[in-house]
Amino acid sequence: MDEQQHRIEGVRLHAIEAMTGRAWDVTIMGPTPDTPVVVVNGREYIRSKNKRLYSVDGLRESVSLWDGVKVYDNHLTDAEFEERGGMRSIISEGIGVLVDPHFDEAARALKATLKIINAQARTVLMDAHEAKVLEHIGLSADTFTIAGEPVIIDGEQWPVMEGFSKVLSLDVVSSPAAGGAFNRLLETRQNIEEEQDMDEKEVKALVAQGIAEALAAQKAEAEKLEAERLEAEVEAEAERVETERLEAEKAAQEAAEAEAAAEHAGEDGDDPEPDPKVEALEQKVAVMECEKQLEARLAEAKLPDEMTGAVRDIFAARAFEADELEKVVKRFKEAQAAMDNTGQPAGAGGAGSVTMDARDKAEMAFLSWMAGYSGFRGLESIIDNDLVAPHVSEAYQSWQKASKPNYGRIYSVSEWVRNLLGGDPLQDQRAYEAVTTSGMSSIVKNTVNLLVAADYGMRELWYEPIVTTEEVDTIDDATLVRIYGISTLSVVEEGQPYTELAWADDEETATFVKKGNYIGVTLEALMRDKTNKLRSIPGRLANSWFNTLSDLVSGVFTVNSATGPVLGTTGALFNATAVGSTGGHANLGTTALAYATYDAAVTAMAKQTDQKLGAGRRLLAEPKHLLVPVDLRATGLQIRNSEKNPTGANNDINPYYEGFNVIQVPQWTDTNNWAVVADKAQFPAIYLIFPRGQRTPQLFTADSELGGAMFTNDTLRFKVRMMTYRFSATYECAPVGDFRPLYKANVA
Repeated sequence: MDEQQHRIEGVRLHAIEAMTGRAWDVTIMGPTPDTPVVVVNGREYIRSKNKRLYSVDGLRESVSLWDGVKVYDNHLTDAEFEERGGMRSIISEGIGVLVDPHFDEAARALKATLKIINAQARTVLMDAHEAKVLEHIGLSADTFTIAGEPVIIDGEQWPVMEGFSKVLSLDVVSSPAAGGAFNRLLETRQNIEEEQDMDEKEVKALVAQGIAEALAAQKAEAEKLEAERLEAEVEAEAERVETERLEAEKAAQEAAEAEAAAEHAGEDGDDPEPDPKVEALEQKVAVMECEKQLEARLAEAKLPDEMTGAVRDIFAARAFEADELEKVVKRFKEAQAAMDNTGQPAGAGGAGSVTMDARDKAEMAFLSWMAGYSGFRGLESIIDNDLVAPHVSEAYQSWQKASKPNYGRIYSVSEWVRNLLGGDPLQDQRAYEAVTTSGMSSIVKNTVNLLVAADYGMRELWYEPIVTTEEVDTIDDATLVRIYGISTLSVVEEGQPYTELAWADDEETATFVKKGNYIGVTLEALMRDKTNKLRSIPGRLANSWFNTLSDLVSGVFTVNSATGPVLGTTGALFNATAVGSTGGHANLGTTALAYATYDAAVTAMAKQTDQKLGAGRRLLAEPKHLLVPVDLRATGLQIRNSEKNPTGANNDINPYYEGFNVIQVPQWTDTNNWAVVADKAQFPAIYLIFPRGQRTPQLFTADSELGGAMFTNDTLRFKVRMMTYRFSATYECAPVGDFRPLYKANVA
């Protein structure tokens, strides 16, 4: 038996011999006297010590996710998680495995049986059990949670966890946040023998898994050492190139001196023969310059290793023109694209081969710092969002294609700036001059661009369900057409001509408008680690974009003394005038929100017609969205969620049960006014219009050292610009094309 097998057998026998205390009844998550169950809006939550609320329903639904989850000795720190890629060792860190997870309805707790396979852990737990101090040891979960809307308890906002998308592990800790605890010892030596075979299999399987994980860790360590070796080779090569550069400069100086001597000899009437030594030196200088140009172009091209080597072979030890190099690199890039139609560079055997240069790593380190640990991890889930994808930088794409290598974390901006520039730009002149050439400004711009788009892309846009978004190719005034229907077909007698149908429409005009501001970040702010200020920039810029659009849509209902803009019919958008009169829209009420008044709004909208001045047939349009201030949310939900008429005495059904959405409008401060909007897919009314491709925050950076604020103030400016349309200069609100799908109540 070799040494490794001997160790495995020893672990197995030791585990079987020390079976006392191998199974425990544990609480994964649940209430405690200090953290009881709370009820908010009719739903039960477990309140954790770290000020989070865990949904009881979410715990109940997650039972299957906890079966077979491994339990370890304490959490990994952020640094350990990053260094080890989240890997845990069942041999060196493992405590046991969860089996039989279940939800205890009476205790409102998620529970399971913990099978212990670590002899030392069993001893500690048994000692704690006998000393009656087991309550000081608990369990803490490492999970991916599903976040819900925050709730307010005693004036304080609490984050809500509605459930779990994935369970990574459970860890034994000294002070668990969510009530994880060891409840009681399930098994002692009396009933060990009958289950010994099962325990042997469990231990053997876990030990085998631990060995596999150890081998994987050894492989990762070997790959790390190989990467360090390659890095050392690169540094040695850089030293060689620098040495040759110095030699070439010396040779060039000698050649210049020789040429001057030759010219002096020619002035004396002699015609000297070419000096072979001088010619050789000149050729060597030309080759050195071309090698520098070659390496710079290859680093930029990021070709697979075998293609990079082939290009080096073509131009090895000779002088060449820049156009010749560019043509060869272009042909290899085309071949690369043809080998892999996914757009990722292909290496030998079709395997991807992508590397990140120093600038890419610097950008990824800054992005990780700006986003924070959770924010950076969350980027991957929204990176394909059509609002976010256009802002993903080349550095992030290279990191993904290169299988997400370690890029080096930073813990302060000043440290990052010094590493990037080779010194402190406020004190070192060389570092100050490097600000432009290093691309620091570009890195900051790319990072802020991506985080602004990500922040905006994750927002709950209350107005999105009620507006129709359009893109245009020019900034000319946009025309919105209110289409009317056609009357019935006429009878055509034999031999008589057809007559033309009467048809008409109305037009509304939207006006182009440009909006924007800028935020300045000084070089001193970067060097002084203004952490919170810098990290707040993406959120502030995304807020400005969201608030501007939110105000435009809200303004449809609040401008012109809350009656909306005046349409081409000469009547305000919302008025109580009969539709048979010019400018009459018959879509304005004055009574407070209740079941009866909502029913009246439904009837008024259904009576709108497909012809002008109330002629033709009724549209039978129905409200899909009820817009309310926060003060009327509960009233709106009662109308929507009551199966019976909430105000009737005869137990009548509620025909509007779950038939519409309740939308809170954050800008509405009047506590009584409300409105309804029909389905935009069938009856579009309110529009948001943008020049093509400009629906997300547009960010521009003034980062040139030769002009602007960087030149005069050492300030990096981020300008956010919105190009959109409004109803008119008179009415600062979103364009409106039709009054018929809208109804409003202005309550005194």
